[in-house]
Amino acid sequence: MYTQYFNILTEIEFDYILNIINQAKWSYGRKSNKYDTIKFWQMDLENDDFLKNKFLAKIEKLTNTKLNVHQIAANGQTFGQEGTWHYDDDSDDARTFVFYTNVCDDVSLIGETYFKDDTGNISIVNPIPNSGVFFNSSTMHKGCSPKMEFNDMRITIAFKLSTIGELKNKKTLL
Repeated sequence: MYTQYFNILTEIEFDYILNIINQAKWSYGRKSNKYDTIKFWQMDLENDDFLKNKFLAKIEKLTNTKLNVHQIAANGQTFGQEGTWHYDDDSDDARTFVFYTNVCDDVSLIGETYFKDDTGNISIVNPIPNSGVFFNSSTMHKGCSPKMEFNDMRITIAFKLSTIGELKNKKTLL
């Protein structure tokens, strides 16, 4: 259903991401799908060279998959801005990578991501900083809002992708 990866970026790279999301380029009105009434915050990041190139290369290496980028955006939710169940794309080759940015001593306050499989079973992913989840974009999921005690915005970076193929692992000859 999904694969979670940890410690994806170096400390310098993670600080770069934190600097990006602390910029005042947020817009309000994003919805999980066109039928939602709950709106949240978004920042378009498609033009960031680090995300388009270096971060994408890290995702490709982690997942052993060659990928095309269709959209990169930071999503922000404050207390009460609950996500709704949705899927991102139902194309066979569509994939999503969600990166967790919030640093907090108690990740249970930040807001989990829920995934639902075809049988209705639900899995929960905790938003551990510098981790991410990779999944087929047709997987039903939702991002929960942070708890009132968090007193900040829950921020993820979502990569909307499509597969080109599997990367070939190069073997080193001794």
